[in-house]
Amino acid sequence: MAPFSSATAIRNPHTAGYNTLIEQLIIYYQHEKPYLNPKLKVDDVASKLNSSQKAIAIALRVYKGINFNMFTNQFRVEAARFLLGNPVFSHYSIMDIARNSGFGSKQSFYTAFEQVTGTNPGQYRKQLLSRLEK
Repeated sequence: MAPFSSATAIRNPHTAGYNTLIEQLIIYYQHEKPYLNPKLKVDDVASKLNSSQKAIAIALRVYKGINFNMFTNQFRVEAARFLLGNPVFSHYSIMDIARNSGFGSKQSFYTAFEQVTGTNPGQYRKQLLSRLEK
C-alpha cells in the first residue's frame, strides 16, 4: 500500500500545474519505485517528470506539507513495513530490510521509520509477526 494516492491531490484552478505534478509524482513513485535507489535526488525525479526541483519542492510543500526527502522516505517506510510484516522475509536483518527499501544508512532508516510509524523497525516486526503466529 502506497502512502499516497493520486486522488488525494487538491483541486484548485490556481494551482492546477502543481496539482498535476503531484499526481505525476505519486504515479511515478508507485509504478517505477525510484525511492528504492538510496542515492535518489530531487533532480533525478524532476528530470524524469520534465519538471524542476523548485516546482517539486513547492508542490510537495503546498499539497502535502512535507519536503522531498520526507515524501521519498514515506514510500521507503511503506516498502519496509511490507517486508517486515511478511514471514517470507523474516530471515532478513533489519539492515537488509532498510537496504531493500531504499535507505542508505541505519540512522536514516530508524529516524524515518519512527517518524512515520511511531515505533522502531524491530518492535514493528515483532508486533506483526506475533500477530501472525496467533
